[in-house]
Amino acid sequence: MKSGQSSIDISLFNLLREEFGNTLQPLQCTKATLVHLSHTLEDLVLTRRLPALLFTGFQESSHWREETERYRALADIAQQVCIFAGGTLPAESSASELHVTLRGDDPLRQEWFLALLCPQFAVLLCGQDRNVPSAEEATRQFDTLWSFDPHIIDRVLDLLEQVVANYRPERLESLQAARKLYPLGAPDPQVMTLFTSEMIRFEEQLHQTLVRTTTALNEQIRWREDLTATLVHDMRTPLQGLLTSIELLERYNDFDQTMLLEMLGIAKRSTVNLRQMVQLILDTNQLSAGSFQMSWVPIVPKKLIESAVEPLLPLINAQQQVLEVLVGDRVSFMWGDSDLLSRVIQNLVGNAHKFTPAGGNIIIGIDLTPSGESLELRVRDSGKGIAPAAIPNIFDRYYQASAGDRQGSGLGLYFCRLASEAHGGTIRAASQIGNGTTITLVLPLRPPRS
Repeated sequence: MKSGQSSIDISLFNLLREEFGNTLQPLQCTKATLVHLSHTLEDLVLTRRLPALLFTGFQESSHWREETERYRALADIAQQVCIFAGGTLPAESSASELHVTLRGDDPLRQEWFLALLCPQFAVLLCGQDRNVPSAEEATRQFDTLWSFDPHIIDRVLDLLEQVVANYRPERLESLQAARKLYPLGAPDPQVMTLFTSEMIRFEEQLHQTLVRTTTALNEQIRWREDLTATLVHDMRTPLQGLLTSIELLERYNDFDQTMLLEMLGIAKRSTVNLRQMVQLILDTNQLSAGSFQMSWVPIVPKKLIESAVEPLLPLINAQQQVLEVLVGDRVSFMWGDSDLLSRVIQNLVGNAHKFTPAGGNIIIGIDLTPSGESLELRVRDSGKGIAPAAIPNIFDRYYQASAGDRQGSGLGLYFCRLASEAHGGTIRAASQIGNGTTITLVLPLRPPRS
């Protein structure tokens, strides 16, 4: 047999299945689980400083670069650390390291294995890639063999010695001498308790993560259902207005100019309302994902407020509400996305209008913060206020204080929060039942560096 050729012509995994198939049943697990298991076993050696003999094999030698420090630390403690991998492995850092670079067609290159011997225990972990496509490296699927059986481990070590004999014959004698230091026996109960405790802790951590994820997914499903129901309800009004206008224009041709303009006005307002609803959803999703393209321009805050509230003035005047705008003397200009900020102001003033009774007050105040580095915009109303328990949640997606207050999609304040954060700012609320609500937006005068 030529040097550099392995005498094992099938995989280590398949050899074990052939010889111990009746007693060694494979498990299915991900690469992430294999990594965690092997790290937990290796950590027993590292933390308790156990002298050991360790054999490990990877599918690709690039994994070695991620684990360099770990295996060098193991080599400082262990009697021998043998690494098997494809490609070119780095130079051995000490006499305790033995690197075996497998040839391209060696079946061991498809294995993930760990064989560990020390005075307290011996263990085998061997995984074979199922070659099932996976979106992420960590979720790749492996058929896995796992055993503390001395007879099985002894057979594996014999096979791995054959591999070393053919790839690195000059190191075989020292490897065999190291193996004799660790006769196989029953595992130490204390060490096994530590290992089992870590597995239980990891299992509990996974369970808690699963519970949180399931809860979050259920909430998202509920939110989506609520949003769909609300949007269907809210869209019916402008759609009906649009449809009625079109039907009247289609049915009658003797409208005078005034009536014609009125019908067209209803159709236009209905279309604008629908467009705003759709735009709110699109922009909220982009802001939430961090993919919204900000357009930073210099803004005169007073002009921004005036143009933003102009479309709302007919509604405010119809309710005989008093709108007051107070601009501080030091306020001159700021940087921001004018369209985004305009819609934030419209949302806040629109909410104030909805929840303020006829004849009530809406005050928009804007001034510099004491530091002079930021701008503080406040929208205050004289409405019925918000319950204290609801205040922490009102800027969450789809949240509405109560079913009886359902006057929108529940996205408005969430959108305001995302828009303020996109500017590097914050938003908060203060309210008292029966004494109105104040929403405060704090924005930096200049764009964040990022």
